[in-house]
Amino acid sequence: MPTQQEMIGKIRLDYTWHPGEEIYSDGGEIEEHLLEIARNKTEEEFNSVIAEEKDWAVLYHMSHIRENIVHALPIRNDQTVLEIGSGCGAITGSLAGRARHVTCIDLSRRRSMINAYRHRDLDNVEILVGNFTQIEETLTEKYDWITLIGVFEYGAGFIEGEDPYGEFLRRIRRHLKKDGRLVIAIENRLGLKYWAGAREDHSGDYFDGLENYPYGGSARTFSKPELERILARNGFAGQEFFYPYPDYKLPSVIYSDQYLPQIRSLTNNLWNFDRDRLVLFSENRVFDSLIEDGLFQLFSNSFLVIAGEEKTEEPHARPNPDVPVYVKYSNDRCRRYSIQTEICEDESGRRSVVKRPSFAEGSAHIDHTFRCYKRLRELFDDTRIAVNQASLSGGSLVLEYVKETGTLADEAGALWKAGRTEEARELLRSLCSVISDKASEPFTITDEFRSFFAREDYPYTDRTL
Repeated sequence: MPTQQEMIGKIRLDYTWHPGEEIYSDGGEIEEHLLEIARNKTEEEFNSVIAEEKDWAVLYHMSHIRENIVHALPIRNDQTVLEIGSGCGAITGSLAGRARHVTCIDLSRRRSMINAYRHRDLDNVEILVGNFTQIEETLTEKYDWITLIGVFEYGAGFIEGEDPYGEFLRRIRRHLKKDGRLVIAIENRLGLKYWAGAREDHSGDYFDGLENYPYGGSARTFSKPELERILARNGFAGQEFFYPYPDYKLPSVIYSDQYLPQIRSLTNNLWNFDRDRLVLFSENRVFDSLIEDGLFQLFSNSFLVIAGEEKTEEPHARPNPDVPVYVKYSNDRCRRYSIQTEICEDESGRRSVVKRPSFAEGSAHIDHTFRCYKRLRELFDDTRIAVNQASLSGGSLVLEYVKETGTLADEAGALWKAGRTEEARELLRSLCSVISDKASEPFTITDEFRSFFAREDYPYTDRTL
């Protein structure tokens, strides 16, 4: 078959391996609609379309929240990425914004066109359209990063044989540099939401994954031990698991084995936009129970796995020390206030907190926060109130990591529990007195405050503690 190519903006699409029909699709009508959105709307306008249409397919394929799953990967501008199963380009922009070059592979011509139109101004992206098993045989480059975001579970659908998932990994390994890293994002077959009454994401059946897919199907996910074994026996000995919450599709937080969720921190569990579900028990309380007993990792709804060939020799060393141990995304706000907060850990175990703007418009918010820090240092330098150390570095705010122990809240809480309520009150009074003494003017609701918090009815009550 002669090479067939098309340019959409600066992006080259190569249809040489396309079978001539759309084998994988959400449906022609919805994908044509997504193509129309990509052609006629900018990325900045997508959220308005999502809010207006209230359609799961539009949300899933076009939301910038999808990018959160790869935002914290330490991809450098001298590195290359192979994105397998790039689909409508939900994460392509994030990868291309940091890498030297991104090669996308996707089976669908229509989805690849959506990807190209939404990223038409990028000159470091190419899209190869067709089956991975055919395309990979022609690839000559080795990549620094290879991503499988919501793709690994479909391995048996396009790779034949008794061990399709192992064969998938072995083929991928051929195209990864010796020190390269494979990134897999996938649902956990034993995720808590499935016990609580959520349908299996691919089949739509209740308890399908929990019962280990008794009726087969086009896709299957894995438990943590299963995924560890599959990776290890196919050449990926260096593995590090992360835990996106509520799941990998629209994550707001990413935990790690070094920084696990605390009790009462997992409360955003009714997170199903694609189909109805049952609610068989309180996931909040069950998550708390699992966290308390050290079982969270086995029941996390999703996994993000970074895997390499080499296993670290040091028993407690991390395979990926340049990846944050915790990420909290606050990019569901307007763009100028959207940030991501990372807890980073160096090889000695020393931690720091980094706040980065999610978009260029957020740089002013970071600068403003730093100015506020300096002013607070000036105000409270001669008091008991300790202001967290901070500095600006490369457009990000870097703060010291302070453990949540020994705070005034801890002290007051301990006094209250011990029945020494008057001492607890006096402690809080002293704090209020210090803050009041340093205040240069009374608090007033400004137009800026109102536009940010969208409320005008904050009552002021002069109550005595």
